[in-house]
This record gives sequence, structure tokens and C-alpha cells, in this order.
Amino acid sequence: MVAKHLILTPDQRAKLLPLLEAEVPKIKALKANTSLLPMQKLDQLCAIHQQADPQVQSILPPQQYAKWEEIRGDEVMQILQQKKEAQQ
Repeated sequence: MVAKHLILTPDQRAKLLPLLEAEVPKIKALKANTSLLPMQKLDQLCAIHQQADPQVQSILPPQQYAKWEEIRGDEVMQILQQKKEAQQ
């Protein structure tokens, strides 16, 4: 999905895929952790994303990186919205 939004070259795709695949088990473990409060999970999700950001920034030109940040921001906003709806 990210590749479609960013219109990645094959080289960019090859470099980004391992980064994204490395995040998957971390995010799954975070979602499965029932001992954390929702905001703690969100903070840790942001930390996971920030770990990969320097590498992503070195792969993507500024315009694509800005779109990347927008996609990540949308993901965080969706999580916040789901948490808010669940509390109501």
C-alpha cells in the first residue's frame, strides 16, 4: 500500500521492504501487550516508527519522505480515533 502511495522505484522498494518487515513483529507484539495503556502503546508505536525514519529518509527524496510522514501520521490518527470511539 505504501508503495502505491509513494510511487516507489524498484530500488526504493527493495530498500524499504526490509525496514517495514522489521517493524511488523514489533508492532504485533505492541498490539498484543495488554499491560500497556492505549497512550503508552501509541508512544511506543511512534518510537518504533522513529527508529526507522533516518533510514527511510536516506532512501526517499524530500517529496516522497513528506508523503511517508503523512501516511504515518494518518496511521497514528486512525489509532487515536479508534481509541476515542472505543471509550465512548
